[in-house]
Amino acid sequence: MDDLECDSGALVDKLYNFCATAGLRENFRAFYTQHAGTFAAIDDASDEQPLEAMAAFREYERLYEADVDAFLRELGMPAGVFYESCLKLKDDDAGDEERQQTLELILSSLDYAIFLRLMQREAKARGRAVDAAENMGF
Repeated sequence: MDDLECDSGALVDKLYNFCATAGLRENFRAFYTQHAGTFAAIDDASDEQPLEAMAAFREYERLYEADVDAFLRELGMPAGVFYESCLKLKDDDAGDEERQQTLELILSSLDYAIFLRLMQREAKARGRAVDAAENMGF
């Protein structure tokens, strides 16, 4: 195994290339569009989410499972080490928005809490965009 978990730049570069070549960002946008309504209605203050949110996460996991597994095999990195390395990188690279988005996209396919936050944030952003368009008369 490479020492990628120790070389944050190399791991993030490989992740970024992986996301681009596997079309993960485009797949996320399509997935989000299909499931946006489920996450727009979730209350941040509540610990409860609709069952549809977990079902959407399971679908999301399946969507990325083969790609992520192939990527991990290429790296020669066990899933647990990869996950911990990504979490550490996410904390270390707090100022780099593009790297944060890449890490969050990958982590969201492995962790329900991260997935939920990502989907809720996307739902809120879409809601703000709709509100702004309506305020402009569109």
